[in-house]
Amino acid sequence: MGKLTIDEVGNQYGRLKVVAYVGLNVARKAKWLCECECGNTSTVLGADLRQGYTKSCGCFQRESLRAYHNRRAKRPKMGRIAFRMLDVEDFE
Repeated sequence: MGKLTIDEVGNQYGRLKVVAYVGLNVARKAKWLCECECGNTSTVLGADLRQGYTKSCGCFQRESLRAYHNRRAKRPKMGRIAFRMLDVEDFE
């Protein structure tokens, strides 16, 4: 680690816990090995962790999408077919 690199080992950012320093990327930014609460590991830039851009390995986004699709699938579909099934008297 260079003297300008902030030591992040042990810090928790969202669901990620920083485990080890990996090195520098091509742009000379520090990369860190992180372990997610779900058990996966990922390599993340230190700046992305500190600024809140990366908070999980991607599991949170997958969970959110799955929950969204489950809620959407349970809604009743109101379209032309459902409208035709209603009696006109219901609207008078």
